Amino acid sequence: MKLKDWFLIGLLVGLSLLYTWYESNRPQSVNWSETYSPQDKIPYGTYVTYRSLPELFPQSRVRISRMSLPELNEQYGEEVPGVYIRIGTGFRLDALEMDCLLDWVGKGTEAFLAAEWMRDTLLDCFSLNIEGSREDSTSRFLFGGFEGKIYSFSHTRGNHFVLPDDFKGTVLGDRGDGKPDFIKIPYGQGHLFLNLNPQAFTNFKVLDSLNEDYFYKALSWLPDRSKVLLWDAYHTLGREGAHTPLRVILSYPALRLSLYLVLFIAFLHVLFRMKRRQRPIPVVRAPENKMLGFITMISLLYYRQKDHSHLAMKRIDFFLEEVRAKYYLPTDVLDARFVQLLSERTGIDKEKVEGVIRLIREIKQAPQVSEEMLKSLMKGTEIFLKQMNNSY
Repeated sequence: MKLKDWFLIGLLVGLSLLYTWYESNRPQSVNWSETYSPQDKIPYGTYVTYRSLPELFPQSRVRISRMSLPELNEQYGEEVPGVYIRIGTGFRLDALEMDCLLDWVGKGTEAFLAAEWMRDTLLDCFSLNIEGSREDSTSRFLFGGFEGKIYSFSHTRGNHFVLPDDFKGTVLGDRGDGKPDFIKIPYGQGHLFLNLNPQAFTNFKVLDSLNEDYFYKALSWLPDRSKVLLWDAYHTLGREGAHTPLRVILSYPALRLSLYLVLFIAFLHVLFRMKRRQRPIPVVRAPENKMLGFITMISLLYYRQKDHSHLAMKRIDFFLEEVRAKYYLPTDVLDARFVQLLSERTGIDKEKVEGVIRLIREIKQAPQVSEEMLKSLMKGTEIFLKQMNNSY
């Protein structure tokens, strides 16, 4: 490499390091993303709630999971978790995951699900619906000695459950107007706790002096057993993978932007170098199709030699091959039945078909073929083939 190239590479690395230092040291703006991640300390992460679980459930073994429900089902086998918690913007499960969750609850797991909306795969199991409004959300508890206090959750959807007439569960909380937002549903040996206020479990609301007690009052309905309390972070943190250097770089915004900048400039460098050094590409012409010329030459050779018999037989063979290929008719016997079938399948008049077939039989039986017979055959089959192609 030339000295100029080394200088450009060094300049690129220096600018990348300078930009990384600037991004890592400048004041960071508040991230208001609703991640619901137990590792995020941003306002809408769930770091505080997750760290509070050992104090709220001292007899349980708190575990975090970054695996799908079918994988967890294979891992635990018959020994199901005592408590299953999942908090997020939405609750989406396919049919297989839904079966795994209900299998756990049926065997005794207490499942706590907090989300603003839930998939029909869950709601249809219990004949539930969710409706909402654009007004700020409020909530209150109805049992457990927590009655009376109204909790306000601004900038959230005021969703509520629409319960069937034969609802067999318990309404634990509502919006303050009788519309339930926190319900308990028995299923097998366990229960499903469905809550429509996921923001109540985020850092921003837990550390709020007005709403700080909502999260532990809601979680107090869960039993403290000597089993595993499983926090499902599969849909918020994703699957846990190997901590490779590239994964570490991509996890930090400053390093990630620097990597993208280096790759972009390297791509531009390669692009312009390739454009400068590219040699002209010669034009390769497509091979010329000389088949028609060859056929013309052979036909003229037969015609000049007055070999009408060979020309007629080849024309007949070509015609009969077209009939076999397109209409799947046997051509070994050219009788009246053959004429009838060919006329029906091509839509050509029976008289025309019969005339061509009669001429073919005469030529096959004649010891010599005259020029007039050859011309009649060529004319008759040519018109016949054109009509046959149009009808096909």
